[in-house]
Amino acid sequence: MPKRPDEWPPGRPDHGSAAAPLSDRGVQRLVVGRLTEHAHTALADIRVEVQNRVVILEGTVRSAPVRLLAHQLAWNTTGVFDVSNRLAVAGEETPRNDLAP
Repeated sequence: MPKRPDEWPPGRPDHGSAAAPLSDRGVQRLVVGRLTEHAHTALADIRVEVQNRVVILEGTVRSAPVRLLAHQLAWNTTGVFDVSNRLAVAGEETPRNDLAP
């Protein structure tokens, strides 16, 4: 039997449910909360937008590890289906693409 979209990817059963899906606004609040609670991302210039449970991260962070951390915090938030990480690292000439977390 094929998996329902709210069961994908495997290993993330808490990410949305058919019974009570979170709104994009609800997902955005959760992601912003997680980013502001973590010491390394709290003061970073990160803007969060959510479209159809896909989190879009934009802004500038101080290092590649902080960029990855922001991606992981967003990805591991209840209700998130995918993350588009458009964060730039301060000092890099060109922002990274969405293919790398």
